[in-house]
Amino acid sequence: MEQEKSKGYVFAVCQNADDPYICGALHVERDDQAVPWIYETDEEAARAAERDGVKLLYGISYVEDGVYLDTPENRQLLGLYSREMQRTLLNRKNPHKGYDR
Repeated sequence: MEQEKSKGYVFAVCQNADDPYICGALHVERDDQAVPWIYETDEEAARAAERDGVKLLYGISYVEDGVYLDTPENRQLLGLYSREMQRTLLNRKNPHKGYDR
């Protein structure tokens, strides 16, 4: 049986807080198993996936554009992440002025 040729990207879900992606969100990464690499970076791989018709998310505050797949689950998870980031930043104290931002 012939193995399917890689398109150079894969869909992945981050499970580790040390990963550069938001935990639990489905995103596009370069296929590191495709040697030699078809794309140099994850960003190039995401653009290729989009050219292939994969719908990616844009315009969510504090979430990188064009990385995460446009699914109902991702919209909910990343919307929550965005609201949490906004709340966190609004609740920080400005040590120089002595008031909340």
